[in-house]
Amino acid sequence: MTNKIDQLFKIADTIKDDDLRNKYLEILRDSMSEKMWLDKYHLTMAHTSFLEGKACEPATYEMFIRKNPFGGSYTVSAGLGPFLEWLNDYGFSEDSIKWLANCKNKDGTPTFKPEFLEFLRNQKLSLTIDAVPEGELVFPNEPIVRVSGPEWQVGIVETAILNGLNASCLIATKATRIVNAAEHRPVMEFGLRRAQDMYGMRSTRSAAVGGILTTSNADAARKYNLGWVGTHAHSFVMRHDTEMGAFENWLLHNKGNTTLLVDTYDTIQGVKNAIAASKKTGVPLDMIRLDSGDLASLSIAARELLDAADMRNCKIIASNDLDEYSITKLLESGAKIDVFALGTNLVTAADQPSLGGVYKLKSINGIDKMKISGDAIKRTIPGATEIVRMLDGNVNFMGDVITAHGFIEQPYGTLDFPIISVNARNSTERTYEKNTMFYKPMVRVVCDGVIDKDVMQRDVKDIAAATAHNLGRLDKKYKRATNSCEYHAEIEQSLYKKQTEMVLSQILQRTK
Repeated sequence: MTNKIDQLFKIADTIKDDDLRNKYLEILRDSMSEKMWLDKYHLTMAHTSFLEGKACEPATYEMFIRKNPFGGSYTVSAGLGPFLEWLNDYGFSEDSIKWLANCKNKDGTPTFKPEFLEFLRNQKLSLTIDAVPEGELVFPNEPIVRVSGPEWQVGIVETAILNGLNASCLIATKATRIVNAAEHRPVMEFGLRRAQDMYGMRSTRSAAVGGILTTSNADAARKYNLGWVGTHAHSFVMRHDTEMGAFENWLLHNKGNTTLLVDTYDTIQGVKNAIAASKKTGVPLDMIRLDSGDLASLSIAARELLDAADMRNCKIIASNDLDEYSITKLLESGAKIDVFALGTNLVTAADQPSLGGVYKLKSINGIDKMKISGDAIKRTIPGATEIVRMLDGNVNFMGDVITAHGFIEQPYGTLDFPIISVNARNSTERTYEKNTMFYKPMVRVVCDGVIDKDVMQRDVKDIAAATAHNLGRLDKKYKRATNSCEYHAEIEQSLYKKQTEMVLSQILQRTK
């Protein structure tokens, strides 16, 4: 139970005016609308386990992805901080308990028994969570988050983890691909109006994790200390009698923010008008923005006009539904673009609707579990696992090995013995020799309900720096926008053997 929330509800009892009290309660309920960040079946399963006397059996679940997004070869870990912020306020408030008590089944009977609701009211957070830090790279079948604790509570956080991390990882990965395609040119995020989360906080934060540290989103810029960018819209030009007049007025009133949008009518004439307005007012142009048309040819023509006017320091910014593929084509065609502004295709990750991360039971009461499926890609690795990342001379990533949790005790160092990994798709083997350097990316972020506040409050710019650092350790053949090579993230030999034996055992049982 969250004491702070209960105290806020008690304040309502002191408000004498009915309308004011109801408005206060409405605002309070809206502010806590994400507290029950879960699906119904989590509570109905917890309810059933409670009635069976099994709710507190020790269990471990893991979140992982089955394939990398965008046809690429890596995924950026993102979204852990906001999830931990939610978890930090974990608890079922009295208002939530009252709402659950009024839930009914189709036959009119209560969905939850009173003793279960009393159980929810009094259970403190008891989870232990290990996770790959934000800004690290992850690959298919590797644990991104491992959650251990009482079975009902391990299950109850599933939706928050998947909803919190799936979209964040997807957008952060998209951002890194865009930054890579831009070849060190500045990239800005202009996606708030197209974002699919209210206020765009998650999408802007995720883009920042991926290295796009300037945004048009005011609240995100304030909260995460990001660069805040933006000038004027086409409507500003249209409400003036002439484009020239609009540009002159803008420059005179915004001498420290002199980017002009030049494509409201005729783009080339717009560039000429921007140059003329700058010369007439004596206010230097910082940038001109191209938002439509053939961006390559228009940028080349604009650069020639600017240079001829001795405005070589004026940069050209391009927007208009860009992504990593169109940016690559523009630069290959010789476009003279200095800055890219991304909106829809970044914040919605438009070419892939979701990441598809899953959260699966790995053990219960100390017994390893495995999902057996006719679809091989949906088979899970039995038991709790972790990542051992092999390094080439303590610098570059050579490959990952998915091992049983605790297979190697130390968090980093050199191998005391050779490790053989197996590619589950084709059974090919790879050997990492003794003395190969390694580290294990996962770290403890929650210990028996106590959250690591440093991880929870980690600065987004620090995460972005970590993302850039880790991508710098990944060979460029894995970072191409198209036709990238597959990174080796495979299963340790004995664990692969265990997985195979469990599959065969299940098949034999079904044939009896």
